[in-house]
Amino acid sequence: VCVTTQTWSPIGTCWCVPTYANGGTSDIMTNITLGTLNNSTTGNVSPYYNDYTSLQQGSSATLSIPNLFGGLTSNLVITYGIDPNQYGVVWIDFNHNGAFDASEYFSHNSNAGASGIATISILTPGTAVGGITRMRIRGGDDVQMTDLQACGATNSTWGETEDYLVNIIPPVPKDPAITGLEGQSGNKITTKEKVK
Repeated sequence: VCVTTQTWSPIGTCWCVPTYANGGTSDIMTNITLGTLNNSTTGNVSPYYNDYTSLQQGSSATLSIPNLFGGLTSNLVITYGIDPNQYGVVWIDFNHNGAFDASEYFSHNSNAGASGIATISILTPGTAVGGITRMRIRGGDDVQMTDLQACGATNSTWGETEDYLVNIIPPVPKDPAITGLEGQSGNKITTKEKVK
């Protein structure tokens, strides 16, 4: 039972629960890669939801926490199981509100197919709250999911959900006092010049 006045935490127990009726060995994600995070799995047992955040914490962590930089795009690569229908999506709690909002949703928008590999481009907003936050990946689904299906059931009874931690690095604010950069041998770039 979650209390709404609980302090926000990416590793807390009050995150919504995704559900599937079926999973198995073919409607799965077999590898997740995002920056320094690389996790390979071989099975998908009931309840078809795996929270890997505990494996990313402490001195005995076996999975790294990747950095995502505000204002920049990072690529999440998902490898799927052998079912011919493989769709996947991801949400990242950029605003630390303890929910996966529709604006925090990304998808590869196509069927990756049996043993397919798909890339989801994630643009981290420049306004994202810095620090550790939660990422939810749903995949192995037989049909495309919507931006409102981070919790509960999806459009498919088949699939898998995996949760991870990511670290948001906010963009460095521009210093208005800096109007140019000068390097060795007089190379200089000012705000009036374009860099080629």
